[in-house]
Order: sequence, then C-alpha cells, then structure tokens
Amino acid sequence: MRKLFALCMLLALLAPGCKAKPRSGAQLATTYQVGIFANPENAQSLKDSLVSMGYEASVEDFTEKGVAYKRVLVSHAGPLEFIYQVGAFKSEDNAKKLADTLAAQGYYANVRKVAINDATYYRVYVHNKDSQEAFSIKMRSMGLGEPVFRSLKTY
Repeated sequence: MRKLFALCMLLALLAPGCKAKPRSGAQLATTYQVGIFANPENAQSLKDSLVSMGYEASVEDFTEKGVAYKRVLVSHAGPLEFIYQVGAFKSEDNAKKLADTLAAQGYYANVRKVAINDATYYRVYVHNKDSQEAFSIKMRSMGLGEPVFRSLKTY
C-alpha cells in the first residue's frame, strides 16, 4: 500500500491532473485528462469518440476560479501516446520547417493536408509519450501556443 501511495505521489508531481488507481492483478491504471471544455457538448463529443475507439473515458465536472468546466478523462493500464496539433499553415513548406525543427528536438512530428471551407491547410502533429504538462510548457516556450489534443494511441 505504501508503494502505491508513493507512486500516486510521484505521478501527482510529474503530471498534475493524473490519478492512479489499482486494477485487476498487478496492473496500475492511470487516468489522463485529455481535454477541458466550457461547452459540455464538446466534452461529451470527445468522450464518445474515445469510447468508440475502445478507450475507457469519462466526463467530470471541474471548477477553477469560479468557472465551471467539463474535463474528459481516459483511464488506461498501459502506456499511451498523445497526438497534438501544434500548428496549421497555408504553406506546406512552413509546416515542414516546423516539423523538421520539432524532429531535431527529438519529437516525432508529421504534416497532414486538410481542406476546410475550400481552403487548404497543412497541420503539424506531434506524438508525445512524456508528461503532458512538460510538453505543453515546451511547445509554448517555442512560441507555438497551447497544443491541441487530437488523438491518442496505445503502444
């Protein structure tokens, strides 16, 4: 029990917002916050999407500074890889330059072409296996703003 408590404390320090709880056998499930929304319909939509992909997801009330939000949580008993959008460009060259910059820093980044309202954009996605908070801080320090969660996968 002490080891579980110590692990929970370590997770709390490394990834605020994450909780650990025991699962069957010796496995340990971790709960990740993958989104937070002012609009409850957006939270429910993300949760439904994750459930359709086979993940154990839930929506939870969260209040900060008197403002009510809905946060989406995913529980999983193994490692996860989070995929974030960190940029969108009209120029494919600019998107590729950002992806190359991120790759040089050790991230797996790729570019995807999307059409929105008759316009073409090139989105830059980064795969992250590390602390979500540290990743967000790193992206903001590079001037990219807050990464947008797009998907996750097990590995």
